[in-house]
Amino acid sequence: YPVGLITLDEVIYAGGVYGKKNQNYYLNNSTNYWTMSPWSFGVGYAYVGGVYVSDDDVDRDVSGVNSDDVRGVRAAVNLSSYVEITGGNGTFDNPYVVK
Repeated sequence: YPVGLITLDEVIYAGGVYGKKNQNYYLNNSTNYWTMSPWSFGVGYAYVGGVYVSDDDVDRDVSGVNSDDVRGVRAAVNLSSYVEITGGNGTFDNPYVVK
């Protein structure tokens, strides 16, 4: 099945916040990572949406990240509209159960 990179919108919907830290959402895996969302462009540089889940010096979760920084990525899988949620509430400790 096709797999893509997560978008910054998906991170924000899950609980990532620009301007403050939120370490209590399921996309926090203690790894800084890129998203596929563009942030800004200039002469000689490009920034993409990034997640700072493990950087204590940064006071926010999401921001623009220089595209030549070293960081991880998160995969995203689209589910069919026919799937059924059979349990969980979507939190880190109680993720959704998909059937």
